[in-house]
Amino acid sequence: MECKTKDELIRVLDALLDQKEILRNMNQEILRLHGQKVYSGGYEVVKLLTKGLKGLRKSFVNL
Repeated sequence: MECKTKDELIRVLDALLDQKEILRNMNQEILRLHGQKVYSGGYEVVKLLTKGLKGLRKSFVNL
């Protein structure tokens, strides 16, 4: 899901937290599409974040 504003993001996150079935279904669909080699975005985001966070930590320490 893409959100254009902070308020929209908060509404989406609230809905996902309140209605666990939505999040569960989204995750199952991501896994299904990844298994078909159609989708890898979630995995790529996690890889970027884990690599990027190391650099970010160093940057914040040096501020």
